[in-house]
Amino acid sequence: CKALGVTLDGMVDGYAGKVKFCYVDIQEAPMTAQKFGVRSVPTVVVFKNGAPTGSLLGAAPRPKLEELINTAL
Repeated sequence: CKALGVTLDGMVDGYAGKVKFCYVDIQEAPMTAQKFGVRSVPTVVVFKNGAPTGSLLGAAPRPKLEELINTAL
């Protein structure tokens, strides 16, 4: 979802040095999507030390995304 991408791109500077933002195209990496239970797009999965700590489905607003990220920090 382009709207979610714009929101996440706008958050990168605020989390510099603390969070790494990555995008995965589930059509190009279906095994990765399956491994993490991604069944709809967009899905945001937050990891800490290589393990998923939470996720959101759909184009969530920035405050909700920040809450999800901050719980993993």
